[in-house]
Amino acid sequence: MKRTFIIIVISLMTIIMISAQAHFTISPPKYEIFVKEQDEKTFIIYVENLGDTVTHIKVTPSDWDLDIENNVQFFPPKTFENSCSDWFYINPLEFNLNPGVTEEVRVTMVVPKNVFGEYRSLLFFESTPYAPEANSMLLFSSRVGCTIYVDIIGTVSLNGEIISMKYDFKNDNVLIGYSNTGNMHQRLDIIVKISRSGNEIYSYKLEEQLVLPNRERMFEIPVETRLSDGQYKVNVSIDYGGSEILIGEKLLKIGQ
Repeated sequence: MKRTFIIIVISLMTIIMISAQAHFTISPPKYEIFVKEQDEKTFIIYVENLGDTVTHIKVTPSDWDLDIENNVQFFPPKTFENSCSDWFYINPLEFNLNPGVTEEVRVTMVVPKNVFGEYRSLLFFESTPYAPEANSMLLFSSRVGCTIYVDIIGTVSLNGEIISMKYDFKNDNVLIGYSNTGNMHQRLDIIVKISRSGNEIYSYKLEEQLVLPNRERMFEIPVETRLSDGQYKVNVSIDYGGSEILIGEKLLKIGQ
């Protein structure tokens, strides 16, 4: 029997919500699944109605990507080669959810042959008020997304590099260019430290920064302390989840 590994990562930052009036939640908001080709895996997404009225829920898969400013964009299923939006059998696809009730939505994923690297999708849970009468007024509609990452065991690589470091004197930022040179997504923890004559005078940590495979990002790290004239050393460390911590160093001269 094939072994299948599944990691559930729950973070409020990964919940994609459209409409501030959403009266239901999903859990978990993200799945990272490690499988082999032709594996079959079933997982559950829990939907809870937090409102005081019956809500109708519909589930639809969607492709997604990040634009140049790292904003999420949504696309029809199978828009991208690394889409897994058509691998899912969802039960139920539509249902009515009573107030205070939690529904289990079972998602069975069937992995095809000849797959390599990481695939991704998003399952949208869209709600509208349940209206038993034809003349009932539509009050609101909202969507919440569960992000799905599927990694094919033995074919994914986790690599990255710092491609640039510079100081933005106009805005007092450390600008760090990073490249995800692997074929799976990464969440970076970035630490910047500034020292003078061997003494640390400033540090800043930026956590959980998403970088998709084969993409580059520029990070702006604010320097929230005044740097007087002199020479400084800027050190950057990036934990991308790989076997090493990436280190960068740059000398900085102020007023000289």
